[in-house]
Amino acid sequence: MTVLRTPDGMQAVNVTLVCGTRAEAAYFSIFPKATGATESAIGQIPQVGNLPTGEKIFSGVFPGVRPGDLYGHRVSGPWDPDKGDTYNAHKVVFPLLAAAASHTIQVPPLTGPKADSRPYAFALGDRSQREMSEVDSGPWVPKGVVVDHETDGSGGSSGERRVLRAGRLTATGRPVPTAILELNPRTLTSALGRQLAMTGIRPGTLRAMGTPAVISYLATLGFPDLEFMPTFISANERHLKRPNIWGYNNFGIAIDPQLIDDSRGPQYGPVEFRRLLRDLEVWGMGVYADVAPAHTAEGDFSGISLSLKLLGNREAYRLHPGNPKKYLDFSGCLNAVDTSSGLGGYYVFNGLRLLAQWYPLIGVPPGPGIDRGKERKGRLRPEPRVLPAAGAGSGAFAHGLHLRAARRTCARSSGRGP
Repeated sequence: MTVLRTPDGMQAVNVTLVCGTRAEAAYFSIFPKATGATESAIGQIPQVGNLPTGEKIFSGVFPGVRPGDLYGHRVSGPWDPDKGDTYNAHKVVFPLLAAAASHTIQVPPLTGPKADSRPYAFALGDRSQREMSEVDSGPWVPKGVVVDHETDGSGGSSGERRVLRAGRLTATGRPVPTAILELNPRTLTSALGRQLAMTGIRPGTLRAMGTPAVISYLATLGFPDLEFMPTFISANERHLKRPNIWGYNNFGIAIDPQLIDDSRGPQYGPVEFRRLLRDLEVWGMGVYADVAPAHTAEGDFSGISLSLKLLGNREAYRLHPGNPKKYLDFSGCLNAVDTSSGLGGYYVFNGLRLLAQWYPLIGVPPGPGIDRGKERKGRLRPEPRVLPAAGAGSGAFAHGLHLRAARRTCARSSGRGP
């Protein structure tokens, strides 16, 4: 989404949505800030073309939309689970490329007193899971928050990229080995709660990571680079008994609302993240942002529907050729995004490109690179292709991708990796 300014001074947004080949219509929905439950306005997005692989491109300009507004999408199309199609316009699509989100979610169980039919595209009473749910998911699904990166008050251009330090790459373009400290901003700052008590800043947030107490502590450890475990929106895994506090169950690149300590609203999450990265850079520390786009929080067919399942399930995920209701689980997280498809590749690689554009990062681990290095049956290629589409991002991203991909691929090939 791009925020535009019309000649008469009004604001508008340019919305682009890529859907599967059988999508019939796409809609842009605005939700009230107070509740975010039911649309206050909805407009159809016109189809403007197709990707070379056949997926449909919907794009349009909507006036009167301002930073801080909540939005989502609905997509209509056939409901035919046996063929891999799970379109359901009763369910709201969370915008995968949004920079900020209204709230986080807890995935409810399928049965029992806490069962909730809103997140599921199939009717809960149907054991075959072939009946489409007509329950509106609007009150449950997080909404994207409109962010104007050009005038968000963070100081400086959001497109500013961190310049790699001299000597980081060899003459042949290979990365020079470096020491990287991997950490979780939420748990680290929670552990340092006593040191933060006098600041009035809530532990477990990005603002807490940027306090002198935390940054000076990190500086004493002597690591030139840090790797943040995901700071992006994620969901709990229903099939696991304990919550995933590490954040590796993402469904977008929006800053996790739980990490934001700003009374002005979640649209200032990107501002906090940029400020933190710049503060760390002053101390000589660069940041790799971990993200897990090779799978999503939607799980398998019995999982929730809030993104790719509603946009074009059969194109977005790797499905079993003989049974499209069965997901090929290369990631170990119940599904695997097919980044070789037009739909899956569009959201994964554009997500990486936007992270490079919005934030002064120096790299990102290669979740999608490992996926690209696999054959259809899940076997690792003899010579894995690490992100041939990395050109969509910055050179700094390609550096981080290459470094981590080589390490993980070698470990897995030798039997030492998971």
